[in-house]
Amino acid sequence: MNAQITELQMMQMDHERSIESLSEQLHAQQSRIEQMEKQLAALIDHIKSLQESLPTTEPGNIPPPHY
Repeated sequence: MNAQITELQMMQMDHERSIESLSEQLHAQQSRIEQMEKQLAALIDHIKSLQESLPTTEPGNIPPPHY
């Protein structure tokens, strides 16, 4: 009976370590996702500003695509 209790305690400790490790990894991933979302928003703003600064052309003046 004592051996079973000890084994269960060891399993519990392993599970706790695994949970802690997964929690740390999840936190790191969430931080990275938030950073990437900020970068994406900045890129979208930059592209929009570039599009606004482009001269507008009439549809008839657009050169045909080159194949």
